[in-house]
Amino acid sequence: MLRLRGTGTADPAHRVSATVVAALGAGAAGLIFLGGLFCALQVLGGLYWLVPGVILGFSVGLVNAWVALIEILR
Repeated sequence: MLRLRGTGTADPAHRVSATVVAALGAGAAGLIFLGGLFCALQVLGGLYWLVPGVILGFSVGLVNAWVALIEILR
């Protein structure tokens, strides 16, 4: 995922922020996956894993949308 985002040629300051955003997105996907798996298996309170995954996913999406709509025009 990091290679596809083009972090290999970026300067170190931008590389760190791109890595953090990619890790947060992967973390959100992982939490949603675990929530779905735990719901299907009916163990470990699957719905409790879905809530932070969805909130994190929306948060990462909002930050990406903010950067795409506002910060690029500066």
